[in-house]
Amino acid sequence: MSSFKPDPFYTDQAFRPVLFGTSAVAAFTPGDEGPRGRRAAADEVEPPAPACTDAEHAELEAVAFEKGRASAAADWARCEQACAVLEAAATEMARVSRSMLQANREQMLALAAEIARAWIGEELRLEPARFAGPLERALAECVDGADSTLRLHPSVLAALETSLPDQLARWSESLALVLVADPAVAPDAFRIESGPRTLESDLEGLVARVREAVREAFESVGGEEDACR
Repeated sequence: MSSFKPDPFYTDQAFRPVLFGTSAVAAFTPGDEGPRGRRAAADEVEPPAPACTDAEHAELEAVAFEKGRASAAADWARCEQACAVLEAAATEMARVSRSMLQANREQMLALAAEIARAWIGEELRLEPARFAGPLERALAECVDGADSTLRLHPSVLAALETSLPDQLARWSESLALVLVADPAVAPDAFRIESGPRTLESDLEGLVARVREAVREAFESVGGEEDACR
């Protein structure tokens, strides 16, 4: 057995490098001409070569532009096709609407007349004083100073005496008009007798005028549609 015992407190002032294998030798070669560490090598990455030349880039742009133009043209064609379908549907709907309107014209006129009859009758029932305007115009047309008679339904005459007493008094004095409560006269009618002339007006006359106005409106709509076609 060797008697050599190392001294743990021994120090040597001279630096003596110890080399371990070929990699270590290359790493510590004087002049630093050997291979370098991974971090240093990563910092020296060479720039990538250009993907394409200017001519190739221009060609790619032209191809992309042509594809975009073709896609836009296809979208526009589909839009025009959809618009044509919608226009055809609208034309057919208008044709069907016109035919249905013409087929149901009389029924619609009758319905309008019934609505007018119910509405006007209710208005006159709730406010008989609305007779004042039509009566004023009728009296001005047919009463010429001779003794005249105005016949009204008793309920209407009572309502007028309550709401328009001054106007009734003026008619009686200026037109020599006699007011008569006549149950034979409908609540929505009146009769004026002036000498040989007799003027009768009732709800049916108003309804007839409403019906005629609705008929003219139908004809007007039909004429406008024909002009647009």
